[in-house]
Amino acid sequence: AAAALKPPSSGCGALCGSNPLPCGARLALAIGPVLNLLHLATGAISGTMARILISLFQVLRPLGDVFDITYPKIYRNFLVDIGVLELDFLSVNVTPLGCSIDLTFHHKLYSRTLVPLAVLLALYLFARFCSRVAQRLRDKEGAAKGSRDWEAARKWEGFGSSAIALALFLIFLLYPSTSAMIFSTFICEDIDDGQAYLRADYAINCASPEHQAATAYAIVMIFVFPVGTVGDATQTSAPSTTSRAV
Repeated sequence: AAAALKPPSSGCGALCGSNPLPCGARLALAIGPVLNLLHLATGAISGTMARILISLFQVLRPLGDVFDITYPKIYRNFLVDIGVLELDFLSVNVTPLGCSIDLTFHHKLYSRTLVPLAVLLALYLFARFCSRVAQRLRDKEGAAKGSRDWEAARKWEGFGSSAIALALFLIFLLYPSTSAMIFSTFICEDIDDGQAYLRADYAINCASPEHQAATAYAIVMIFVFPVGTVGDATQTSAPSTTSRAV
């Protein structure tokens, strides 16, 4: 009766119960298939040929806006559709979100920069968590090389490596389009009425307080994406990328 009234344990014990398999190893087995599937999907998409094609599409998409080229409608629709390769889910032809909500260039700018930062931060924190769990498993008494705890630690390190690889792949997808959108904030055109309007969205007056705030925000984002991403890629180009990043 006393055992029946015993309150449930908290923390790791609540997750693992009385199973003799160590808690860290059980959690590794639980989330392993999901992360392995993500890792395989990332590897399949990020092959050499796939990277070349994705890079080609990333170059083609902003050319019309940068050089003010008017493409045929069918080609414009095609360029919008391949926006999914850059995770541009705010495009009208990719998702109905662009039709259901009145999105301005400013909304797209903020979402295009803040959402990736949140995702990359989450992946980084997860990689750090995996690294700490692996270290704790190795530091456990009796965790000799080849033991169950040691193998569980290796799995957690693999999860962290997959998270970092996924983050780098997302940066590869997002860097060109996000950088182009940031710099588009500064491109205005003078109209006959003497006012300057944003080329990417002619509903926005470049002299408006909202756009001035967006311009200041874009200046900060230049040091986060176009400059910061290149700097991060340079630092993580050595063979020990994952171990240092984690």
